[in-house]
Amino acid sequence: MGHELLIVDDDHNIREMLSLVLEDAGHNVRVASDGVEAVAAVEASAPEAMVLDLMMPRLDGHGVLRTMRERDLGAETRVLVLTCKLHAGEFIEAWQLGADEYVTKPVDPFVLVEKLQDLLTIPVAQLQEERESKLEKAVLLARLESSFGKSPSWGSSIRSRL
Repeated sequence: MGHELLIVDDDHNIREMLSLVLEDAGHNVRVASDGVEAVAAVEASAPEAMVLDLMMPRLDGHGVLRTMRERDLGAETRVLVLTCKLHAGEFIEAWQLGADEYVTKPVDPFVLVEKLQDLLTIPVAQLQEERESKLEKAVLLARLESSFGKSPSWGSSIRSRL
């Protein structure tokens, strides 16, 4: 059975590609082209999962997550952040605001489908516990890298250790 998904990205081509692949996988897909549309879509009907770009006009992905938390929207919505940003701070902030997974662009759409399907099989309470554990590791590793003068980029250093 398909799940209710929301794709949020300001790039029309990415929205179209992900919609096609996810619909082909049997899911019901809605789209939003920016954070303001995303918040309205979640208010109207919270999806089971959301693919959320971080860099968007009007309201960015962090703003969407912050607004969802402030308004108590989509508490059961699993969030996969999709972005070209590689800075550790961006990832840490997204986790702190409720993101469950992080994928960098460019992404293989079929890999994204697998990650979403994995997220949808994990109970929300377990995802919250995993997020807290990963967040603690990420903060510690970011501090260690900072102490040793390493670049703060997320890249393979911290991400590969989680």
